[in-house]
Amino acid sequence: MTTNRIHIDKDVYFNILKNKVVFGGAFLPSGYHLTFHFGPKSKHFDLHLTKNNIQFPIFIISHTNSEYLFEGLQNNFLNKVLVHFFHFIPNIHDYKDYQITIFDDDFYNSDERSAQIISDLKSAPNSKRLKIKTDSKLLSETIKKNSREDDYKNISFQELLKMESGIALLSNNRETKIFFKFKEFPNQFSEFTIKGKNKWYLFKSIFGFQLWYFILHSIKRGIKILNLKDAKEIVDKMEKPILEPIGYSGSICASHFGLIVPV
Repeated sequence: MTTNRIHIDKDVYFNILKNKVVFGGAFLPSGYHLTFHFGPKSKHFDLHLTKNNIQFPIFIISHTNSEYLFEGLQNNFLNKVLVHFFHFIPNIHDYKDYQITIFDDDFYNSDERSAQIISDLKSAPNSKRLKIKTDSKLLSETIKKNSREDDYKNISFQELLKMESGIALLSNNRETKIFFKFKEFPNQFSEFTIKGKNKWYLFKSIFGFQLWYFILHSIKRGIKILNLKDAKEIVDKMEKPILEPIGYSGSICASHFGLIVPV
């Protein structure tokens, strides 16, 4: 099955398959990758480290318990992403002379056109790699090629001020900025930027420090074991690391989980 290897940067890539997501990159030794399996048959999500088709389990969580975990991760994600990747514009009027372009929501929700854009971005029809950079000329040309005229339009500064929510590109002959308007913040515009951001700290914040360090420790332990000659025998005898919620009170974060290893 052909998959797309999407590179976040030189450190991290991921592949999206039918029932799992595969992660890899420079943060792992050569020959290793991580897999988050959706468990459609087992009814458990599991994260495992793989080398030479031997899977070292990082954690397993039932679909039922994962509801609490994902609720916490979602809350952390929204809070941390807004803090790390968006900042409020002190004075939107500083940009009144910029050219303003807004996008129609349907442009992002069209599965067929999204698939065509991905296809056009591949270096070859059956390529498994897809590199996306925010300053990519190929990316901008591909989006334009697959866009309809009504997908985006230029508006005036006064129209921008009246916008309830959405995405706007503001540009002049020196720079282009990506601005967002959120319904939750009706009187504020936010600028999106990824430059200078520490993605590892962001991941730590989203997962919660306790769970994040447990994952890192398990990966390091897994690398040591998978390097051994009898790795398969050791892994086969291991007890499964099951993640379960502790003291759920209606307000849970990732750190409110414990590792329960069955006897």
